[in-house]
Amino acid sequence: MRVELAGTDIRVSSIAPGTVDTGLYEKWGEEQKNFVYSGGVLQSADIAHCVRFILEQPGNVLIPRLLLVPAAEPV
Repeated sequence: MRVELAGTDIRVSSIAPGTVDTGLYEKWGEEQKNFVYSGGVLQSADIAHCVRFILEQPGNVLIPRLLLVPAAEPV
């Protein structure tokens, strides 16, 4: 999209989050949930904070990709 929108005032960023607590695993057993969340987990507010950070950048700044993982998750 960035290439297609080059020359316009539209900036395109991609956020790649690690494990996010979405409630998807609520029906799983404790052992399975503990395995998924063992590396830590992000909250939706963490993602929203990053979106806001990207939007608040001046027009001469582009953040094309942002990798966001819990501090305990290996990258």
